[in-house]
Amino acid sequence: MKIPSYHSAPPAKPLAATMDPAQFSDALTRNSYAMAAKVKNVLYQQPCFCYCDQNDGHHSLYDCFVTEHASGCNICRYEAILAYEETRKGVSAAQIRKEIIRGDWKKIDPNAYSTVLDVK
Repeated sequence: MKIPSYHSAPPAKPLAATMDPAQFSDALTRNSYAMAAKVKNVLYQQPCFCYCDQNDGHHSLYDCFVTEHASGCNICRYEAILAYEETRKGVSAAQIRKEIIRGDWKKIDPNAYSTVLDVK
C-alpha cells in the first residue's frame, strides 16, 4: 500500500486558516471543518487516503481543509474527525498517523456528527 504525502514534523511557520465551517450547510461537513480548524497542525502531519496528493497536488490532510475539497469527500472528513477526537485524548500526531494508515478512520460513525456540534 502506498502511503499518501504528509509532513513528518509540525509546521515550521503558522498555517493559514482552514475554510470557515459556517460556509457549509450540512452538519457533517461543518463539524469536520470546525474540527480541522482546531487541529490543523496535526492534519499537516497526516496522509489523506483519497489520494488527493496524486490528483490535486495536496501535501497532507491539512490541504483538504483550506479548500472545499473535503466538503465532498468522506475520507477527508472522517480522517479529520479521527485526528480531532484522538488529539483531544492526548494522542500524538505520529500515533494518529499510524491509526489513519491502519484505516481507523473507516470506523467513524457519521451519524454521531449529523447535528452541528459545539467544537472546542
